[in-house]
Amino acid sequence: MRTNPRTTRAPRYGFSLAEMVIALAILGVGLSMLLSLFPAAIVETASSTNQTMGSLICQNGLTMAKSALTSDLLLSRKPSTDEQPHNGWMRVQEVREAWTNLVNLGDRRYPVQAIAKTTTRGVVILARKVNADVNDHRWQLIAVSYAKKNATGTTVRGLYPTDTPEAHPKSYITQDIDRNEKRFTVTGNRRLFFKKGGVVIDCSQGSSGEFARIAEIERLSESENRVTLDRAFSRDVSRVIVIEEYKGAALVTDGDSAVMNVMSIETILPKN
Repeated sequence: MRTNPRTTRAPRYGFSLAEMVIALAILGVGLSMLLSLFPAAIVETASSTNQTMGSLICQNGLTMAKSALTSDLLLSRKPSTDEQPHNGWMRVQEVREAWTNLVNLGDRRYPVQAIAKTTTRGVVILARKVNADVNDHRWQLIAVSYAKKNATGTTVRGLYPTDTPEAHPKSYITQDIDRNEKRFTVTGNRRLFFKKGGVVIDCSQGSSGEFARIAEIERLSESENRVTLDRAFSRDVSRVIVIEEYKGAALVTDGDSAVMNVMSIETILPKN
């Protein structure tokens, strides 16, 4: 029996249109899930780099401080009116009067001795005598590394934030934070000083030098924010130090905190 070649069709192998559509849909879902991981990975990488660089700057600042400071020098210095120590805390920097051997501005920049307009990074160093015994020369040093938003025209300082950011800073923020509580609320202009990633340092009477980082800021209303810390203080806190960026005498209020990392050590400084 002969077969008509015109009516015989060779078998075809492949996918139907419906199968292709289903496969593409599955591929699209998988790719969208994969791509959604990239922004989070980029943020995590940036945060890790920031923490690592911040740690290096803090270590460098503490090394500079330990090599430059003496106990007598800190106890005998004459701070300017906007740098008065509060409950033992003082800011270590160049003194405007006779002292020249504190940690100078060039050493507090990163890289060390960098020209101001070429770097946005540096460190703020705080010092607190551990106790009132004149024969005890133990000091707590806290280094707060920062990355400014602007290389020129702005400074990073702490110790003296006021309730009014436009005023020249001369007083500490008064803020009640209950012991063992990670959350507290801030109202009015005070809320502007508390920014995500920033540091809150206990400077209440009898401070033990505890500090915490700000993990989250939740806006409750036009004039009230809820602050969440990464750790709770072991005692009630009534006054705090924050470290932030200023332009002139005004606080820079946009964006997250300029703080990169925080490091604290207790060390014995030479008497003189």
